[in-house]
Amino acid sequence: MNPDFVSWLAIAGTAVFAVSGALLALRKKMDVVGITFVAMVTGVGGGTIRDLLLGSTPVGWVESPSEIAVCVAAALIVCFLNSNLTGHRLQWLLYADAMGLALFTVLGSYKAQLSGA
Repeated sequence: MNPDFVSWLAIAGTAVFAVSGALLALRKKMDVVGITFVAMVTGVGGGTIRDLLLGSTPVGWVESPSEIAVCVAAALIVCFLNSNLTGHRLQWLLYADAMGLALFTVLGSYKAQLSGA
């Protein structure tokens, strides 16, 4: 697989999982700091666990802090669009979760294959 494509796949997966986390935080009526925190944990959490299980250290977001910026941007966009999402948050949450799972399944399989797992 093309390394540039893999990088874009990782960024897209991080962004949609961050959106998923931000939407869940909005459902729980958190403020912008809480929304951003949940978006960051959701955006980089799965990749962190994957990298640790594969023995790939330092983990991805430590090597590439741009993933944190993607999470913060996704959280702020969701906060900005909050009034337009009213009534449809659960539907968008399910879409974002499904897209994130699809993207990270492909990426996780690729990284596991590279590491010989």
